Amino acid sequence: MHLENKNLLNVRNFFRNICIGLVDGLTIPLALAAGLSGLANKNSPVIIACFAAAVAGAFTMTIGGYFESKKYSSGVKPSVAGLTIGTGYLVGGIITTVPYYFVASPLIALQYSVIATLTVLFVAGYWESKLNGGTGWANAARVCVTGAAAAGVAFYIAKLFV
Repeated sequence: MHLENKNLLNVRNFFRNICIGLVDGLTIPLALAAGLSGLANKNSPVIIACFAAAVAGAFTMTIGGYFESKKYSSGVKPSVAGLTIGTGYLVGGIITTVPYYFVASPLIALQYSVIATLTVLFVAGYWESKLNGGTGWANAARVCVTGAAAAGVAFYIAKLFV
């Protein structure tokens, strides 16, 4: 393979792996934040739980990305693929949590978190699809609907127990 094509493929795989990590790293912490926001009257439990979930998720995504890359030899070193996916997951968890640092009410922070998370989720879903050969728009809409639905379900389940 020509060096220029190989470098382009590596850049493409890097961004694809970031998007893969981001999609999961945004969706799961958002659902957790939504459920906890329905229960908590202050932000610290939401921040702590979401950070713990982001770190744990990043760890598992790193390991999963490593073995997946090794199994399918995508042209990227397995360690790089794993770390890139895991980093994407961690960044997604941080994006979801940021509003809780600046807004005192968990319910209001959740509103900002949903807006920020769904915006980044749409972009990451679009590019994940484009970098995998898809059209982008359908996947962007799908991951946004999935993220919003997961957050809504978690929030209302938590409210059932309050």
